[in-house]
Amino acid sequence: MPPKSARPEQVLAAVPRQRPTGEADLPKASDPASGEARGVLQKLSRLLTGLLLIVAAVASVTAMVTVMSQHLGFAPVLSPSMEPTFHPGDLVVTKPEPAREVKVGQIVALPVPDAPSQRYVHRVISVTTKDGKPLVRTKGDANPAPESFTLRIDSPTVPVVIATVPQLGRVSVLLQRSMLRLSVMAVTVVAILLAAWRLLAGPPRRKGRHA
Repeated sequence: MPPKSARPEQVLAAVPRQRPTGEADLPKASDPASGEARGVLQKLSRLLTGLLLIVAAVASVTAMVTVMSQHLGFAPVLSPSMEPTFHPGDLVVTKPEPAREVKVGQIVALPVPDAPSQRYVHRVISVTTKDGKPLVRTKGDANPAPESFTLRIDSPTVPVVIATVPQLGRVSVLLQRSMLRLSVMAVTVVAILLAAWRLLAGPPRRKGRHA
């Protein structure tokens, strides 16, 4: 019998499984619990930020009302004559008090005799009275001698220093005019309120596209 021919081996090539069209592009489903937690955290963050901004706005309004109702004044320190009590560049806060109640040791803002439109801030070292008007002598804490003049206070009140804010005198020079100061305060309050409203309201919702 003739020899049987060798049966050729069948080689089967591995055919990769094809995914349905668009399967690889489908987004994976996210965990609903983690998405909900992120949403809650975002809402809490917006709420806290909005509350902080509202508190800042209320504080700004309160400060503005206090300044106007108490007639507080602000004056930049331009010389070192009152060191170490305060320094050049600081800001002194003054409050008007009755001129007849001025006492030795108080720091007051008084007009310069040769330039009434300008004021200097020094400490009172003596108080006398003449014709019902207080006469005061002043001295800078860093000066070796008091002023050479005695100043009579004719106004019913005199600005007395009640506080000092370091390094804010330079900024106050730009805000000397009351209208500019009030405008800056008003713009600040409005900006804070708008930011707080936007945070509390949340981001605007996007309208879904219709197929």
